[in-house]
Amino acid sequence: VFPGFCYRMYDKKVFDDVMQENSEVDIETKDFTEPLLDLWMKDEDQTLENLIVTTFRDLLTKPPATNIRGALQTLYALGLTTGYMGRTSIVSDFGVVLYERNRSGDVRLTKALYYAKMYDCFYETVILAAILSVTKRGVSDIFESDKAVDKRDQKRYINELGRYKNKYGDFFAGYNAFQSFIDAEYRADGDERSLKRWCYKHFIHYKNCKDIADMANKLSHFRVPKEALEVSPEEDFEFKSLNDKIIFCLMKGLYTNMAVKKGEKRYENLFPPKRTKTIISPQIAQRATFFTSQLPSYILYWELKRLDSGVKFGNCVTVPTYLLEYLSDFEKDELRI
Repeated sequence: VFPGFCYRMYDKKVFDDVMQENSEVDIETKDFTEPLLDLWMKDEDQTLENLIVTTFRDLLTKPPATNIRGALQTLYALGLTTGYMGRTSIVSDFGVVLYERNRSGDVRLTKALYYAKMYDCFYETVILAAILSVTKRGVSDIFESDKAVDKRDQKRYINELGRYKNKYGDFFAGYNAFQSFIDAEYRADGDERSLKRWCYKHFIHYKNCKDIADMANKLSHFRVPKEALEVSPEEDFEFKSLNDKIIFCLMKGLYTNMAVKKGEKRYENLFPPKRTKTIISPQIAQRATFFTSQLPSYILYWELKRLDSGVKFGNCVTVPTYLLEYLSDFEKDELRI
């Protein structure tokens, strides 16, 4: 790519038949969970009926009914509201606590941090939450694959990825890569040029890592009053490793983003608002098998990317099957497992 001008060419038929006069507004196309909670928390005591009748009436553009239903069910499933159909449903006490401490801009990650506080894996979960909340494409934005312009560089790039691989998937590969950046920053001792050279050599995205570090610092101030704890900290689970403990905490916030393997490179979302058969893209499948010898039975994903040919997963992490036993009966029922 070189400096210059970009002329986008199209014919009259495309202009008349394909191009929209105006682009679609976000409220009609994107997930409505966070905006809905924002509207609800303008008056935390307002009922669902009041929210729908009064607040929605003032919106210039209203989201599709399917988006509203999905957002309501997601908030209820996360324990942030007392219901998703009853007229008298309100934001729960737990929902108020998490909303007031929602530094990441995503209550799913905030809930994961809440559990990480309880199970002594807060630092690691903070890093993963920072990566997911800052980057546009999740973990892949830590790496600069576009710098691998020839075969020699591509081989070096693959070797660099190998330094960070982890059998649990690319969530943890991103964590390992970011930790390498932090170590390099420490060794650079304030020499920014030296750190940038290290990043260039190891295909690490300097600016994104700096932004992740800033967000991690912001999230590290997460505080929850003891009386607000939803589950007793004394509840003792027999985790097989620290990574399993981290994944459990992520599950508590992202369990509505869980999918089960239904065939070769094919997964099905378990949570009803997003229930759809989903294909992992070849690139993601290749990356997943790079970390483990076979695709896992269950995964947590960060987002779904819609393409003309269907839907593909963005970033994902392997969920050890035994961790499903630690989900509450309510969560199991919601996921139908």
